[in-house]
Amino acid sequence: MKKMTTRLYACGGTGINIGQMSNSQHITKCYIDASDSNRGQDLDESKIYRVKAPDTEIDGSGGLRSKNYAAIVKSLPDILDKFAPADFNIILYGNAGGTGSVAGPVLHRELLRQGKTVISVVVGASDNTRAAENQFNTMNGLEVMAANNRLPVIVYYTTNLSNIPESEIDREVLFVLDALGELSSQDNERMDTADVYNWARYHEVCSAHPQLSALSIFDNRK
Repeated sequence: MKKMTTRLYACGGTGINIGQMSNSQHITKCYIDASDSNRGQDLDESKIYRVKAPDTEIDGSGGLRSKNYAAIVKSLPDILDKFAPADFNIILYGNAGGTGSVAGPVLHRELLRQGKTVISVVVGASDNTRAAENQFNTMNGLEVMAANNRLPVIVYYTTNLSNIPESEIDREVLFVLDALGELSSQDNERMDTADVYNWARYHEVCSAHPQLSALSIFDNRK
């Protein structure tokens, strides 16, 4: 039996900063960004796709979702050619910035279109007006995506808050990545690939309607 593969697409500054800390042995990682600044000391450049807007030497999005939208959409075939989708795909991004909040949903929509199993892990922030607007527009776009495609759009969502250290949110997200890696690892007794497929497409096996769906993960059975 072919082993199920799992890929992490870490998008934008938030996705890259957290994604590079993941040590899951079940996940193959790659990174998508429009900035030259979001790079770790050990980040392999061969695993990065850098989106470049035409007719400008300025990198990044500066928090503006519209700045690199066209370039990200145009780059999508190249991104998926360089980093082919796996059997199980995780997209990690922040929804308050300008790059991840565009690249993440664009990737999610395309992978759904291709019939792939895909989960978004989204980190929010609302420490200024632009971030709050980006956050609202991103989540609203995901809801519209589910409605237009009549498919579940599954999202694990957490948010940075002023009274919680960012390192704590980072640990939460890393736990989620580990858990999703284990889910798709085929190391779970009496759980086969069809079970994972049906879990992500619950509307095909139960009466629930496909919609934007919040994923919760617990480390106990209480």
